[in-house]
Amino acid sequence: AIMREIRADPDYLDDPILLEYLQSLWQPLVAQARVRGNITADMDQRLAWEPFLVRDRSVNAFALPGGFVGVHLGLIAVTATRDELASVLGHELSHITQRHIARSISNSKNQSLISLASLLVGVLAASRGGTSGADAANAAIVGGQALAAQGQLNFSRDMEREADRVGFAMMSGAGYAPGGMAAMFEKMDQSSRLNDSGGFAYLRSHPLTSERIGEARARLGT
Repeated sequence: AIMREIRADPDYLDDPILLEYLQSLWQPLVAQARVRGNITADMDQRLAWEPFLVRDRSVNAFALPGGFVGVHLGLIAVTATRDELASVLGHELSHITQRHIARSISNSKNQSLISLASLLVGVLAASRGGTSGADAANAAIVGGQALAAQGQLNFSRDMEREADRVGFAMMSGAGYAPGGMAAMFEKMDQSSRLNDSGGFAYLRSHPLTSERIGEARARLGT
């Protein structure tokens, strides 16, 4: 249903030459995921495993439910090697194979339960009456909401780290130069003025780019 809407969007790009290039990088990664057992027989039959192009200058790619991966033209434009683009595709493929979308939905439900619990505690505190009771209620409610939000951010960063790790193994096993991931992170760092500004790192849904560069280099032993 999502893809039907995307295909009707003018920014959906049906370019045979670029799609052929994208598929030439994508298919070895999917094959390696099957070899490694990241794609089960059930997943293989149910999901599409299809990349597509988006007419957008930003350096970005994203995974969707159903096994679809969108790739912005801006991302392709900044890559100098097949290995760099393959590292991003491997990362997004890992979001699908590791069921990150479904796990994120489940985690969101858990965080909602935390918010609900804090609300109930706040109601009980308020029922005790007085200024102290109202203050305790507000503290419980706000604290619970902050805890739930931080829990969601932490979970998102953990999924990104897992996608980096699994994607690195996938691209290496598929025959791509593993140094492509660190090189791609460096380009992503340069493309964004906000990356690694040092401010509010704990509020980011992704790990700091410098952190990801360091981890990618560590996997290379450099």
